[in-house]
Formats: sequence, C-alpha cells, structure tokens
Amino acid sequence: MKESMFEILLVEDNPADAEKVAQIIAKNTLPGLRKTFNISEKSLFSKTIKFFANRRAPLITKGQKASFFINEKVAIVSKTKHQQIFHEIGHANVVNNKFLKPLLVMGKKLPMISYVAGFCALEHTPRPYDNKHPKTLWEKTQDYMDNHIGRITFLTFMPFLVEKFIASETGLRQAKKHLDRPKINSLKKLYRVGLLSYLATGLAAAAGIGLGNKVQNNIIKQKHSPQDVYNLLI
Repeated sequence: MKESMFEILLVEDNPADAEKVAQIIAKNTLPGLRKTFNISEKSLFSKTIKFFANRRAPLITKGQKASFFINEKVAIVSKTKHQQIFHEIGHANVVNNKFLKPLLVMGKKLPMISYVAGFCALEHTPRPYDNKHPKTLWEKTQDYMDNHIGRITFLTFMPFLVEKFIASETGLRQAKKHLDRPKINSLKKLYRVGLLSYLATGLAAAAGIGLGNKVQNNIIKQKHSPQDVYNLLI
C-alpha cells in the first residue's frame, strides 16, 4: 500500500515479521553516524543497536505501537491495529511538505542534543564575575545553559510534539473519509493519550535534568551539605 510515496507495511505477530521489523529498525538507527565513522556491522556499537531493535520489534508486531522510518520510507503497522495507519500517513504527509519536514528531522535530533547539553551543564562550574577578567562569550553561553537547562531541554521537545500533533490531525482528516463516527472518536482518544504521554516525557526529562543540575550546583559547586540541599528543595 502506498501513501505519499511511502510504503505502509502491515505485519503480524510472528518471528518472520519480527525479524523483518528489527532489521528495518536497526538500519534506521543512527545511520549517519555509522556511515560517517564507517562503523562495522560486527562492532559492539552495531550489535547494541541490533539488541535494542530486537526488543522493540515485538512491540510493533503485537500492535502496541506503530513506527515511521523516514530513511527507509516505510510506516510499519500491525494488522490487528490497522487504525494506526492514519497517524503514519500523517507522518508521510509531513515529510512530503517542505515546510513541515524540518519538524520531523528536528524532532528526532534535538532531544538527543539536549541530553548532551544537560551533561555539559552538570560539568560546568560558573566563574565568579571579575571586572579585571570579563567572561568570554563562550563562558556566558555556558552560564546561560547552566541556569536554564531545564527550559532548554523542554524546548528541544517542542518540534517533536508539534510534528506529532500535525501527524495526528492529518491522520484524522484521512480517517474521516473511511471510518464511522464511533471509530473516529476512538482514534481521537488514542491520539490524545499518545500526545499527553509524549508531553509527559518532555516534562519529565526537563524536570530531571533541571533538578539534577540544581542539586549539582548546591552540593558540589557551593559545597552545601546534602541536608542543606534537602531543605532548599522542600
């Protein structure tokens, strides 16, 4: 089945389909990184990717989730949860829109960058202001990240959340052409729950990194005792 030049692959819960899905997942996990550094398929890195791909594949074949792979140009959906097709069609339409496609690309990459930024913030110790030795632009940038890493982390999730919302709305418009009202309402509920779960993930990541940095600042940078930090947090 084709939609917007992307294949929709319907799978069943069996070993053959699980293996096929796992191969697609592995092939589409960090392909640019592996190509840039010419990472061998026999390396520990590639074997780790295959390990997690094999764990994720049954979730798709059993209908617990569907997935869209931009590099492979395929959306994979379980035959038992074929209504998920419409959301994946929404992703395909986003990719084929030159104004919206960057949302999908940024939505996949920015959250990973935020984790790196969070690690850098945890490792950064702000230098006290000194009139004789003004801070460089790089130091000011590090200080800003250190002070706002929680907000920055959440903002990196925004393209991902917006793209998911657009894909859901596009999918619903497609579904209205084929499904009756009760099934449409069921899809709306399913998509709403999905968006809320993604929002919760972004908030949790932002809160975790922001709180971790706050604890780091007060225990290590300011030499407060754990009890002082506990009193500060409550």
